[in-house]
Amino acid sequence: MPEFGGLFLRRVPRSVATSGNREIFIIGNNRAALYIALKLRVFFKIKPVKMVNTNRMKKVQIYILLVLFVVLFVFTSVNAQSSQVSLHKSQRNFTTGIRKINFAGVMWTVKSGFGGPGPNNWSDSEETVWVDSLEQLHMKISQINGLWQCAEIYTDNATDYGEHRFFVQGEINNMDKSVVLGLFVYVDDNNEIDIEFSKWGQANRQNVGGFTIQPYTTPGNTVSFPVSLDSTFQSTHFFNWQPDSIVFSSIRGYHEGELQSEDDYIYHWNYYGNDIPNAIRRLKTRINLWLFRGAVPVDTSNLEIVIADVRQPQRPTGVFHESVKITDEALIQGNYPNPFRQSTKISYQLGKPGNIKLVVYDVLGRQVRTLVDNFQPAGQYILQWDGTAINGHSVTSGIYYYQLFWREKYGEKRAMLLIR
Repeated sequence: MPEFGGLFLRRVPRSVATSGNREIFIIGNNRAALYIALKLRVFFKIKPVKMVNTNRMKKVQIYILLVLFVVLFVFTSVNAQSSQVSLHKSQRNFTTGIRKINFAGVMWTVKSGFGGPGPNNWSDSEETVWVDSLEQLHMKISQINGLWQCAEIYTDNATDYGEHRFFVQGEINNMDKSVVLGLFVYVDDNNEIDIEFSKWGQANRQNVGGFTIQPYTTPGNTVSFPVSLDSTFQSTHFFNWQPDSIVFSSIRGYHEGELQSEDDYIYHWNYYGNDIPNAIRRLKTRINLWLFRGAVPVDTSNLEIVIADVRQPQRPTGVFHESVKITDEALIQGNYPNPFRQSTKISYQLGKPGNIKLVVYDVLGRQVRTLVDNFQPAGQYILQWDGTAINGHSVTSGIYYYQLFWREKYGEKRAMLLIR
């Protein structure tokens, strides 16, 4: 059976070709190809047709294919790595049109459309929200197509009780009178904890900082204070949200732990009121930069804020976990602090009364301590474990677990880390 054949045209240097600068090769024994080649030779004045050994040509073709495969593989790998770097910072779902960013170790959704607060136009473009090469978040109020566009992001997962710490770079004490920076957790207007900086439309306002538990109209739910920064314009702001209290602080400079000097405090406030949100409501962490009452900014020189980092008890990473429902009537909410050195508080909620048992175990599953074992009415409870065993002796550093039993039903074990 004759082998498949075909035409192969090659351009050759003029110094080699005596008539024209092309050669025709015939691969195999295809007579139709030979006939066409002869016609082409006459029409284009191409040098004599050459018959090429099929087996040799197949080897050449295989070699070329292998080279092309390697080149394609390398090109695809580089492109994939480049795409991964890009997606690590930002990606858009082309079905829903929703843009997401990866910042501070978690995924955030970028808000778009029109609405409150303000109300304002909200842009999810890279002109208003982006993450730079240092993994810092930039938020900017920008004029796009003649409209002022604001910026907001919120976490995909719900947050939990614990400390929410924001590291901010920018002149938050000297923004346009209509600009508002919000660092907060939110699910609805009655379940919200805010740290905000704004002049609220008053150009000469001095108390530009504010801590608020919504609803803000309730007496004692909000405080305001003046803000002074050092030459770095770096500041740290946090609230420690617990079932029975919220501790707020604003500090000059970046701080992760204890302050070296009390002079670094901008303001500090403790809240023990009745409007502390319950973590069961699944609040999400949010950051926004917006215009009060949608007003056009007068001073456009300071419309950008950089968030260097955010530290939060984001579910489900780290030692913080989703609140565990034993039934619809019992919920274990977690412990704080975690990790801890001397003691930690474990929170749980009962929708109905019942016999309750809360047990602490070591990593081998051995019972270390029973914190409660009796009947309890419905309500919110907080128990403290001081890191001691049933014999009263202090236990060693390590990972421990606690588990809540309600009416002989039990929930998932939760982890906590003791550091001596």
